Amino acid sequence: MAGNIKLLEMKKHSSTNSLASHIWKDRNHLGLLHGCQPTSRRRKEKLLKEVAKPSSSISISDLMRTPETLASEKYASKKDVYQTVVEAVNRLGGIKNATPEAMVDELMDYENLNLLDVYKHMQMLERPTNSEGNDIWTRTKNTSVKKPERKMSSSVMTKKESSETTRNKATVSKKFRAKVKEMGFTSNEIKSLLEGEERMWQFCTLFPERCEFEKDTLIQLWIAGGFLKGKQKDHLGDFYFSTLLSYDYIASTSTRSPIEKERYVVNIDKMMNDNANTMSHDKELFHKLKSLYYHKASKHVQYVSLVGEEIDEESLRRLTDFKELKALMLLSEDASSISKIPSNVFSALKHLEVLDLSKSNLVELPNSVGDLVKLKYLDLSQTLIELLPETIDCLSKLQTLKLKDCTHLYRLPEGMRKLTSLKHLELDVLGQLDLMPRGMGALTELETLSAFLVHNKDDDRSIKELKNMNSLKESFCIARLENVSDTFDVVKSSLSKKKYVKELELRWSDLHQHRTKSLDQDEILQGLRPHSNLEKLQISCYGGTSFPSWIGDPSFMVLTSVTLYKCDDSEILPSLGKLPSLKFLSLVEMNSVKEIGTKFRGFDTSIAFPKLERLAIVGFSKLESWEKAENGDYPRLCKLTIERCPKLVGVPSSPLKLATLKHLEIINCENLSSSFLEKKLSKSLETLIIEDCPKITEWFRRRKGAKLHKVEHVQNIWIDHELISRV
Repeated sequence: MAGNIKLLEMKKHSSTNSLASHIWKDRNHLGLLHGCQPTSRRRKEKLLKEVAKPSSSISISDLMRTPETLASEKYASKKDVYQTVVEAVNRLGGIKNATPEAMVDELMDYENLNLLDVYKHMQMLERPTNSEGNDIWTRTKNTSVKKPERKMSSSVMTKKESSETTRNKATVSKKFRAKVKEMGFTSNEIKSLLEGEERMWQFCTLFPERCEFEKDTLIQLWIAGGFLKGKQKDHLGDFYFSTLLSYDYIASTSTRSPIEKERYVVNIDKMMNDNANTMSHDKELFHKLKSLYYHKASKHVQYVSLVGEEIDEESLRRLTDFKELKALMLLSEDASSISKIPSNVFSALKHLEVLDLSKSNLVELPNSVGDLVKLKYLDLSQTLIELLPETIDCLSKLQTLKLKDCTHLYRLPEGMRKLTSLKHLELDVLGQLDLMPRGMGALTELETLSAFLVHNKDDDRSIKELKNMNSLKESFCIARLENVSDTFDVVKSSLSKKKYVKELELRWSDLHQHRTKSLDQDEILQGLRPHSNLEKLQISCYGGTSFPSWIGDPSFMVLTSVTLYKCDDSEILPSLGKLPSLKFLSLVEMNSVKEIGTKFRGFDTSIAFPKLERLAIVGFSKLESWEKAENGDYPRLCKLTIERCPKLVGVPSSPLKLATLKHLEIINCENLSSSFLEKKLSKSLETLIIEDCPKITEWFRRRKGAKLHKVEHVQNIWIDHELISRV
């Protein structure tokens, strides 16, 4: 062996390799065996069986992992892909034998090898100089490191070498295209990703230092800007977001409440300092402007954020100078002074794809918004807008429309059905709208929609509009179900085909139960069986007398949470004990239920509620008894709440003795006997809360000091809002 070749930090060698520069960054010295003798066949076969570690860039396996997992692996995976290439070179007998054709043959054996990195390594083999024309091998500061021999490193090649290079490139291209096609990507998609990657990072610099945003928002902006393309652009967006997070170029801020999505800010200084060279390309296309009167932005600027104090309605007229503008984001803290947009602005910005006017005092949009025929992203959240212009139906390419916290908005334009490219319609449908626009069923690409309001007098607003809306994702509510006039419409809604909906609420209006029922509620709920991928289910204000069997069907393998709220006419609880993954069960305002019997747990199951952790029984005004639970039921119960059950006499003792029970809360149960306290409670019980339960309170009053040995192990005992002493 002629010795080891060590590669130090390698910077970007072409304008499309910004992520590659980060892969090389902070890399440890790696040995490259130069001029070694070819390995034996047996040794080569052994090496070929070695499994390559995943790369630090995007692979199909990466796409199946969570961004958090990818971020945690960043340090462990930084050198793996290059180490794989080093090993491949060694197996070929050294750098002289590592032609592109031979390298691809070697690397194709690794199923987990990253496609983007394969592409970049091929570029490095084909073009050994960087974007400035300097030899990338001369960057090392270690003078003892020998420059490796390369077949095509000379700027002057013989005719034979040139012919061989052309042939090798053709082979590489053919094999690479075959591989990416097998993996689901086209070579054009890979090239597009590499070109869009740097602009995604530059786009982040448009945000002011303390401007908060959600992860989904940034990915939607990247997609609307054309930086992410292809069928897997959402997954790729997740990956790139986790990459920024792992390098601390974006940072999480504290959330305002547990139910709010996590928010982030951009670490501008760190991003710019670390990427001073790699992010200089196309710099004139991105500008963060503090003023539209005095700025250095070129007329060819394409991506602009307005962040200064001098941004007002009059100054917005100067935006017409930027004829090539693709993205405009109003991010100024003083945007509250803007109540309208000059109509000629939109008419001049024919290429606009992203428009963010959120958090301003905007009252209306001019009709000229319809001229923005290339617009893909429109954010009007937290504005004072009351109505959207009917010309919005001209925005046939619109993918994202945000109207969150627009408290003055009460309806959407009737032309919404023409926005067939719409994927995300973000607003509080239940809190903001009086009724749905007609023909929403035409929006078959729609993924984000919080709720659908059923109308009984308009066929274009009936529940059957949901028939082909099978792209709906995450959380979804069907409200005003009392307006369903035909059970066949329920079947046509095809709820069972909406496999991406993870959280579902089926809601009747609260007051409908006191009116004459025009249709059998039991039949309606029977026809609303969701897809088995469902994770959370809530049924609100249901007026039927019983529940369909599908609610407790064990085929709902991932259903973890069930809430039944104000189902006043239901006399018998559904059988839920067989649900294999149920963790949280809330039964609230079930005022016709008189007993919790064997049906609740299931007749033919050995262990009921095998994964249940929290059970709440609240507002059962007629509940008198809770039959004995079988030994082994509720094996993981941690918290039990019983509240406002004035006729309940007793509770089964077996759940109260469970080794897993830590929290027991009993409130407003005046007839509940204290007999359960005579049997020692769970040794793991940490908190016991008793309020307005006179019989239980009396039990504690009569027993003091040593006489409380039945509950002496409980750390916190609260009786009518007072912490009692166990001594």
